[in-house]
Amino acid sequence: MRSGKSGEGPSLVIVQFSGPIQPQWLDDLEATGATVHHYIADYAYLVTMEPDAIDGAKRTAGVTWIGRIPASAKISGALAWNIARSAAEKSDDANVKVIVLGYGEAAAKELEALGYRIEADRETQMGWQETRITISRSKIDDITGIDSVFDIEEVPVEVRGGERAAQTAAGQYEEGATAPFG
Repeated sequence: MRSGKSGEGPSLVIVQFSGPIQPQWLDDLEATGATVHHYIADYAYLVTMEPDAIDGAKRTAGVTWIGRIPASAKISGALAWNIARSAAEKSDDANVKVIVLGYGEAAAKELEALGYRIEADRETQMGWQETRITISRSKIDDITGIDSVFDIEEVPVEVRGGERAAQTAAGQYEEGATAPFG
């Protein structure tokens, strides 16, 4: 683990329960100092907790397993497909703009420590930290090793057609302006 070591702040983990989750199980888990974020099918939750509280949480009623999010599960399906396609075609290693969702500011700090320039960073309405960077597809594994990260997705590229495409190509398109008809 790169972040979330004892004394470095909470770890982002998956807590797996033995069956349909009872409200008391979540209360008992939160009593260990854990913060329960959201449900993951089947019978699991995404949780942040101090690393030294994990052993106690494992003994909580209904808990069958607590562990890190697998690196491959952090990469969105579309981005994983694009990475696999690039590798299969042996195409050049293109840079992509990605959104990195994580817990707190730890992910952005680690990305900067790895040498990535933060293009945008904000807290989402759900309380997650959204960080945007440009990265080579072959370097995505650098991000999956950061414990506070739980999702990495490619920024969608807007495709324009018709008159707006022509105006954009000519450098004349203004966002919010209307395009002439005809």
